[in-house]
Amino acid sequence: MSEAKLTPIDEQIIALLRADGLMSNLELARRIGVSERSVARHLRRLDEEKLAKVVLMLDLAADGYDFLAAVGIKVKGRPPEDVADDIALIEEVQIVILVAGEYDLEIQVLARSLGELTAVLEDRIGRIEGIMAMAPGIATRISKHEYQWVPFT
Repeated sequence: MSEAKLTPIDEQIIALLRADGLMSNLELARRIGVSERSVARHLRRLDEEKLAKVVLMLDLAADGYDFLAAVGIKVKGRPPEDVADDIALIEEVQIVILVAGEYDLEIQVLARSLGELTAVLEDRIGRIEGIMAMAPGIATRISKHEYQWVPFT
């Protein structure tokens, strides 16, 4: 297992940018108590070493996505990796994960309406070769939805 490469200053920069991704280097430096040049150096290293990146996230509810479904998928007759690759091509699918457990895959699907969600599940995902069964669960309330970590690749 590799050792952590984040310094205490890196961690402070990341925490501040999580709260306000548009914070300037000057403001970061002021709040942490280091020079603006030091902040720039840390940000450059975080980027170059692929330890962190700053991204803009769409507020899904504000953009009209009112439905989120977590779906367990059982695969038969095809490698789960191949089925996952096919599912990943569908725009409404936000996450595709190969898992060890009751299901072979777990996915998250976003939709603006129940009709759109049904169409994605039945007409697009359900017709992919190798899908034996799907178990969708519609989110009724999201208690925590944070993107603190870069997705595994």
